[in-house]
Parts: sequence; C-alpha cells; structure tokens
Amino acid sequence: MSFLQRQRNFWNEMLWKPKKHLSLDQLKYHYTVIERNPAVTEANKKLLVETFRSIAEILIWGDQNDSSVFDFFLEKNMQSYFLRILSQHCGRYMVLQLLQTLSILFENIRNETSIYYLLSNNHVNSIIVLKLDFSDEEVLAYYISFLKTLSFKLNKHTIHFFYNEHLRDFPLYTEAIKFFNHPESMVRIAVRTLTLNVYKVEDKNMLEYIRSKTAAPYFSNLVWFIGNHVLELDDSLKKADHLHTSKLESLVAEHLDHLHYIHDILCLDVSSLNEILIDHLLNRLFIPLYVNSMCEVPSCHDDENPHISSKIALFLLSQVFLILSTPMLINQLSFLILTGDQSLSLFSSLSDPAANGGGVDSPKHRRNSSRGSIRGFIPPEEPLSFISSKSHGNPMKVQDGRVHYEVATEMGPAGANGQDEGSSTESQSHMKEQLSAIPECDGFVVIESPSEQEKMMLALQRKLMIDRQRKREEEGGEREEESSEPVKITPVHSLPIISSQFIDSVLTSMIPQSNDDSSCLFAISLVYAIISNEGIDGRLLEAFSLVKDNKGRFYLHDELVGRLLSVLEASAISSVRLVTLHLCLMVLKLLIDVPPKDGDHLTDHHKKKLERATGESCRQLAKYFKTLGSNDDTFLEMFEDEYYHELRFRLQPNHLLMDSALLLPPADTPMTGIDFTRRLPCGDTEKARMGLLSMSPEVVNSVLLRRFFKQTDSDREDEIFNNKIQQLQSRRDMS
Repeated sequence: MSFLQRQRNFWNEMLWKPKKHLSLDQLKYHYTVIERNPAVTEANKKLLVETFRSIAEILIWGDQNDSSVFDFFLEKNMQSYFLRILSQHCGRYMVLQLLQTLSILFENIRNETSIYYLLSNNHVNSIIVLKLDFSDEEVLAYYISFLKTLSFKLNKHTIHFFYNEHLRDFPLYTEAIKFFNHPESMVRIAVRTLTLNVYKVEDKNMLEYIRSKTAAPYFSNLVWFIGNHVLELDDSLKKADHLHTSKLESLVAEHLDHLHYIHDILCLDVSSLNEILIDHLLNRLFIPLYVNSMCEVPSCHDDENPHISSKIALFLLSQVFLILSTPMLINQLSFLILTGDQSLSLFSSLSDPAANGGGVDSPKHRRNSSRGSIRGFIPPEEPLSFISSKSHGNPMKVQDGRVHYEVATEMGPAGANGQDEGSSTESQSHMKEQLSAIPECDGFVVIESPSEQEKMMLALQRKLMIDRQRKREEEGGEREEESSEPVKITPVHSLPIISSQFIDSVLTSMIPQSNDDSSCLFAISLVYAIISNEGIDGRLLEAFSLVKDNKGRFYLHDELVGRLLSVLEASAISSVRLVTLHLCLMVLKLLIDVPPKDGDHLTDHHKKKLERATGESCRQLAKYFKTLGSNDDTFLEMFEDEYYHELRFRLQPNHLLMDSALLLPPADTPMTGIDFTRRLPCGDTEKARMGLLSMSPEVVNSVLLRRFFKQTDSDREDEIFNNKIQQLQSRRDMS
C-alpha cells in the first residue's frame, strides 16, 4: 500500500468514525473494522482487540438504553466473528482478550431478551468446545471463568441453549468437569460452582442426561480424588511438626472444601444424583478408607486396600458427621459403625456393570470380581479427560425414575466361588426373606418392599434380638422363641452396648495416652458429631442406647459415660488438653443434663468417678497455688478472669476440627504459638491456670469451690464466699 493510499484511508476513517463512543453508529463502525480484517496479523492485532472490547461495552450499554443495538448485532451475526478469530489460534494475547471480553459481556447483560440473542445461534457452544492451549495457566483461568459466568445465566429457559436434547450434548458441563481436579484451587472452585449451578436447574431431560451419562464417571473420579488427598494427608502427618504445618493445613482445608461441596450437592435434593453420589461415597470412600481404618489391623490392609491411621480416620469422620446431614447418607454410615457387620447387604453397591459403564465381560468387571469384594477404594474406570462433549456408554438401570443397583454382598458379581449375576439376585431375595421373618415391633412395620431406611432398622432390630438371646444363654437362662414377644429397642443399662469393632475402637481411643490425647479428642468429637447430627434417625440413637426425649436430651449407655468420666479423671493430672476436657464436658452435658423430675441417669459407679475427678482437680489446684504462694484473693481474681474468658469464647466443635495442628502430638511449650487450650500446660503457673479453666461454666458450682477452700484451710465464711459468687454471676449477667 502506497503512502498516498494509507493517508487517504486515515482521513476516510477519521471522517466516518462516529464521535459518540456508545451508540449504534459506533457499533456499525466496529462491524466494518472486523469485516475488513478477517485474519489476525501482527499489524491488526491491537486494533481487533480494542474493537472487540469496545463492542462489548456498546452491547452492555445497549442492553439498558437502546434495543436497536442488539437488533443490529444479531442481524449481522457479529458473534460469529468472535468464534472465527478464536479458531485461528492467533496467540495467547488475542485469546485472553476475547475470553475476557466474552466474560464481561455475559456478566453484565441483564435483559433476558438480550441473553437469548447472544445464545440463540449456538456460537457460544462452539467457543466452549474449541481446543485452546490449556497448558497456559492464564488461558485456562479465563476459559474457566467464562464457563462459570455462563453457568450463572442458567435457568429453565436458557438451559435449552446449552443442552441439546436431540443430540444428547451438553458441552458447558462436560468440558468443565474435566478440570475438577486441576492443581490450581481457583479452577477447582470454579468447576464446583458451575456444577452446582447446573444441578439446581429444574429440567428433567437435562438432569436425566447427567444422571445416565456423566454422574457415575464424575462422582467416581471425585471420590478417588478426595481419597488420594486423604492418603496424602496421612503421609504428610508423618513428616510434619508444629513448625512445618503449611502442607498439613492446606490438605485439611481441602478436605473440608470437599465435604462442603458434597453437602451443597446433597442439599439441592436431586434424588437421582444423590443416590449415585451417596453410593460412591459409602462404597468407595467412607467405608473402605475411613471406617475400616478405625480398626488398625495390619493384616487387613495391603496395596489394594489402602488405609490411614485410626487417629486421622476419627478426625475425618468427625468432620463428615459435623458437615453432612443428609439422612440417606448419615443413617447408612451410622448403621455400619453401630453394627460393624459389613456382610449385611443394606447398602447400594456398584456391582451393576451398566452403572460403571461396562458389561459383565468388561475388563473392569473382571478386575473387580478378582478382588473378591465390591466395596473398596479403587480407581475409576477412566479419567474424565476422556469424556467427550457427546458422552457415550451404557445407561444405568432405571425403573420408576430411580437408579437401581444390585445389593452389595461380600463377594463380587462373579466372586471367588464362581458366582454369577444370578447368585446376587438369589442373595437379595434371601435377604428380603430374612427381613420378612422378623416379627412386627413397636415403631417398625414389615412391608413388602422395605426401603433402605426400613431395612436398616429391621436388621438392627434382629441384631438386638440376637444379642439379648445370647446374653440370656450366657446367664444360664432358657432359650426364648423369637416370636414369643415383640423386641423393643430401649435404653436398658443391663444390656451391653451392641458389639461392633468400630464402637470398640472409639471407646478404646477415649483412653488418653501418655502426653498425647489426640485420638481421645477425635473419638469424643465423633460421638458429639453423631448425637448432634440433625439427619440421624432417632431409632439409630436408641440402638446406641441413646434416647432422644421430647426436649431434645440424650441418655447413654453407662460404658460410654464411664469412658468420658475417665477423661475427666485424667485431666486432673494434666495428661489431657483443655480442649479435650471441654469437649468431653459438652458431650456429658448432652447425655446426663436432665431435669430432676426425669430421675437420675448416673449410676453409683459414675457418681464415684465424678467425685474422684472433681476432688483430684481441686487437690491439684490447691497444690499449685500453694507452690506459687497465692492467696484466696489471687485465686478469685484469676478465677474471675478465666471464667469470663470461657463465657466469651465457647468451644465450637465445627471450628475446632478445622485446626490441622490437633493432628500433631500435643505441644507442651508456648514457644510454638499454639493457643493454651490446645496444648499441654508448661510449669506450675500454667498448671494452676489449667486447674482454673477446668472449672468451666459447665461444671463450676459452689460445692466444688467450697471444697477448694476447705482443702486450702481458708477461714473464709460461706456467707462471704456466696457474696463473691453472686458478684461474679451479676457481672456475667451484665456482660
């Protein structure tokens, strides 16, 4: 081009270019620019970037001020130019600018008609499936941000622009979930947000597509990803200390994020998706990796059955029960922990080959069969990166709008004994016969096709019957016929707690070890999380010897109460941390804090243990104060300070279990920077302070304090003492 031609073009452009930046004429001018520059070159790259950016600004302005702007944009099919430029692989600079422009455009358009204009020609879906350079972190970040922005525009009307019912194609969702396990946390968060926005759209056909084509692959990969993070957490704990906890903190925070994401999915209450997700969580993660690790039996673990330490298992299960409250999940998990009988076929399984995307003769099916077990922490059949936008595979069995899996058994679909699918059906019918044989009991009605919830309750009823019969036989009594009288689940102190290796593990963990009460803390946390979970069935609490009365209070079997009181005894000699003591008191308060008219629910043995614990605490406190040379006034001042500190900062188990430092052996020095309540005391001063904090608002009373004054040989009269207590109470009421 000659100098004269360039000069002429410059003057033509200056004369024709509109003076008003936000106007229809300006949009027409930009249309001329992009039409004259179909290919991206180094010479026009900056011009095109600025043109597309300006087009987005004009469209946002036109959305609120001039409808003719979108009419022209649609008439000239200007969105196709975005796609044409992106398809040229014109370099990261151009791609980043266009993705950013598209995100800004869709984020700021408010008028529904304008949104329909932008989505109506399918160019957006074409942009979504473009093979961009995702190895570039910035390109991926802008791409995922664009997809997330689109997901916020989803509703029952716009979903049809993204999901093609005839082609069974949903690129917005299938392309996004491929990045669910990306190393960058912001990418993972964006994908989770997008999936939640998709799941909450009430479109039957779209949800059916997700359920039948992508739910099982996505949830199986998600569960595998969470499990590997847990194994990494277990390995990281072995190398961490109180001065190097950054990786441990990030892994614990990541696990909490996973649980909150699962909670958000379950709370959407999409039953078809919830069934598949819960099935994978139970049979591929919670039971094989969490629950089974509570019992440290080395012979049960190998390369194909990985495990974690029992301490971490208790810690993670406590988080599960504190965050998740969906009855369908919580009751099945509680049932297994309660009974400890994994041969009871009451859980949905992944034994249906079609549900896993393969047939009976598929390699995956044979591999599962050779393992001899359906339930286990095993990798998914294929990563999500292999899922195309047009997913394919055999759909799962659907009947009456619900997913139906075969009932889990100890052996796989073709187990070690050469059983085939027919034997699985036999096992299922046999189980139904057993359940049908149980007599009708108070609160339980045997129905023809019992739900999972009822099957759990009936099997639990039968187990209690067997336990009661076994106890009678051990005591030399006559055998009682099963049908002689209905079996009632009642909190009977004479009966032992239901035999379960998992419950035994929890009770054993409540015994504080020398200078390490971590397992004790997490075992108590698990008990607290279970009994305070809103989703748990009251009948399961009865089976725990827990009864919830009309005021929401609980009673518990004496063995558990005894273990908790033993923790109080151990606290007197400073072998447990204050946080463990206070959580123990919270659980005890839930269990035994009942009105006098309801009777006393502590046995004489419990009362003696409580007396010993309080007496030893007071003796230790008196000893430390004598060592420090403190008088009664000093005691009351310190007591007042600590008392009000405890009133202001009450223990919250939800926040407590966010602290990754609790997994490490307790520190015994303030040099670590750990809060005093979460480490062991150092020196007589801190031990005296711990003795005061032991008298928390849950247990402090005039009897304990009077005992302290008697043991320090104080001459102070009860009248003066009571006046001081009244002063403390009045100050508390004012605060």
